[in-house]
Amino acid sequence: MSKLARSPYPARRTSEWLKVKCLLRQEMVIGGWQDSEKQGRSLKSLLLGYYDRTGRLVFAGKVGTGFSLKLGRELVERMRKIERPDPPFTLVPRDDRRGSRWAEPQLVAEIAYSNWTTDGVMRHPKFVALREDKPAREVRLDRVSPGNRAAAKRA
Repeated sequence: MSKLARSPYPARRTSEWLKVKCLLRQEMVIGGWQDSEKQGRSLKSLLLGYYDRTGRLVFAGKVGTGFSLKLGRELVERMRKIERPDPPFTLVPRDDRRGSRWAEPQLVAEIAYSNWTTDGVMRHPKFVALREDKPAREVRLDRVSPGNRAAAKRA
């Protein structure tokens, strides 16, 4: 929370008390997607990962927000061209496999998120941008911090 120092605690919403979320950012490799079941929408979510020290692509969760309808259609179109029959990740939880389609790990996305779960998956991820300037093979966790220790242990 952010507030004016002189502001007492109010029993109602006020512009003097603001909820401010601190977000982290990380580049992630797109290794698959889930098609949307909603009319007019192509993309439900992207399946994301990063390369560990041994060169394995580690699953880091999925993101289903932050892209427009147009960008969602464009991403699905691009991924269909590089579709593959099996996941590029070393391990994908069964629930995340259901309804998923897989792509060669060539595309890189910048993702904003709040922290990591104890399972090593990003919490509250949001798509920020497609990174055309970075090769997918170079995507690693930026650094080990208290919030991403579980993910770093797997890396």
